[in-house]
Amino acid sequence: MQQSPLNGAVSYELAASNNENSNHLVEIVEMAGVYTVKLKDGLAADYENDEYVDIDIIATDTAGIKTTYGLEVDVTDVDEASEAIALDGSTLREGEAGQVIGKFSATDPEGERLTFKLAAEANENDNDLYEIVDGSTLKLKDGERLEADEEDFDQPDVVVVEVSDGTNTTTKSFNISFANNDTVERATTLTDGVEITGKISDASDVDIFKIALGVGQNLEMTFADGADDSATHAISLIDPNGAKTEIAATVNDLTKTPILTDAAAGDYYIQIESAADFADYTLMLDVA
Repeated sequence: MQQSPLNGAVSYELAASNNENSNHLVEIVEMAGVYTVKLKDGLAADYENDEYVDIDIIATDTAGIKTTYGLEVDVTDVDEASEAIALDGSTLREGEAGQVIGKFSATDPEGERLTFKLAAEANENDNDLYEIVDGSTLKLKDGERLEADEEDFDQPDVVVVEVSDGTNTTTKSFNISFANNDTVERATTLTDGVEITGKISDASDVDIFKIALGVGQNLEMTFADGADDSATHAISLIDPNGAKTEIAATVNDLTKTPILTDAAAGDYYIQIESAADFADYTLMLDVA
């Protein structure tokens, strides 16, 4: 926006930025003797938040008298593409045909209805194995399954999704990793509030325990090293999607320590390891 001289003014500057103006978005530059108000590099107005912006300019005349002028600048609406594209699951379990991976989500600045579809099959993606059902749920196609003896078991699948608001289309890639079902098959089921005793026989041994949680439940852990044992233990939590979170890298004792809040419904797994041989311990989980 170019500004002609106001009442004999010879210079212009922005007033201090405050809650009543949008001066933080703009700057005044002089181009060939003309003062111009422009957006700062890297900044943009947002029609969805404000349909116009107020700019306060201080003009100084030849006598040094300063006068503040308010400008109201209209913001033109632009149809923007979808944002914050996400997938709430990323793990495949071995041997389960047609399993659900998760749901896609995204936001549209204009509040338009969004549609999700997989991009065309290509060498760079594995979309031929997957499909979207119920509008946004990603799953393996019926009959498609993963087996641990496949040569590319340790390489993630790449799924490419296209999100459209009817005018704009945004593309995003997601990696789908593989989880061997050894965790599920080896897990010992725990009962809420019941203490159990375990022992790590050597550094290659891993103890795995399972507990089922409902939506919004919290989980606390009580853990104690053996009375005559100074070994430390590494403890991890694995969620229903196979995502693993380290609770403690080296620990001797925990007393009713929160390890999960506001859970999603499903089976959760506790994994316990130790570098020491014959490291015994007691473990109790409390669900709230």
